[in-house]
Amino acid sequence: MRNILTACATRQSKQVNQDACASSANAIVVADGLGSFFKAEVASRLAAEALKSKLDTADDTQLSQSKWFEQAFDEVQRELKASPLANLTDVPSTHKQEQAFGTTLLCAAAHGETLTIAYVGNGAILHLRGGFNEFPATRILPWNALNYLNPHNVPQDGRSAMNRYIAPVSEGYQAVPTVLQLRQDLRGAGDILIVCSDGIHTADDVQVGRDNEGNIWQSGDQTLVILYQMLGDFLQQSEQSASDLQVVLERYLDRLANEKLIDDDCTVGVLITPTALAYYAPKISETQQPETVVSTEEVSADGTA
Repeated sequence: MRNILTACATRQSKQVNQDACASSANAIVVADGLGSFFKAEVASRLAAEALKSKLDTADDTQLSQSKWFEQAFDEVQRELKASPLANLTDVPSTHKQEQAFGTTLLCAAAHGETLTIAYVGNGAILHLRGGFNEFPATRILPWNALNYLNPHNVPQDGRSAMNRYIAPVSEGYQAVPTVLQLRQDLRGAGDILIVCSDGIHTADDVQVGRDNEGNIWQSGDQTLVILYQMLGDFLQQSEQSASDLQVVLERYLDRLANEKLIDDDCTVGVLITPTALAYYAPKISETQQPETVVSTEEVSADGTA
């Protein structure tokens, strides 16, 4: 069976990119530094690298336990607190120490017959089934695309405030991740996981309103429409590799910037299971069958040329 495909990409929108990402053989990690925090870009980079390192060295038995992810996030928080790059004595008087070196942290990993996602903060963790790009053109977003990330936000003074994140002072519950485990679809169309920062999509930014007749309308997200389209095109290529997927994600972020669809740093990671890749293989082969060549020579009534 083919290997899992993983890749990630990030694009700067602000003067300093406060996002970071990492991918390994079976996992993707995305971190989005909290914009109001001092040196948030330091926190996102350190947290993404630390969690990737732990995922790289974990075995399937460890990754199958929710407790392992809780412990891993706790260790990432403690390592950030101990890092000389996140020294609280460097925080200027214009910032409170509890508002320094803060970041969200999201990950998805495939192991054995299971998929595990874990996160603190906001952003999106999207689950697609293979065949998501086979929906009729009238269906703008496929119904088999689900966002599993319920943002760790609370209303505060008329705005939303993050109540779970990774930071030197985020002791206790603030650094405890939400962990979900899914059984891989091994007999059907397979699974695709997409992890992204809120510069691309997040449930707490989805607009809901009413029209003049009082009907409730929920806005779609053009950034996701484009992502699904480009990912679907990639899966229909004759050959797919992690490096090819990396190029697709970089081109995707370029397109969002060129079409002025983003106003924040953007990061996206994709994990495609072997079953999803196998689902598309027969369809690719069918499109590559050689055409039947018909001779232009005349054929006599007895079948001889």
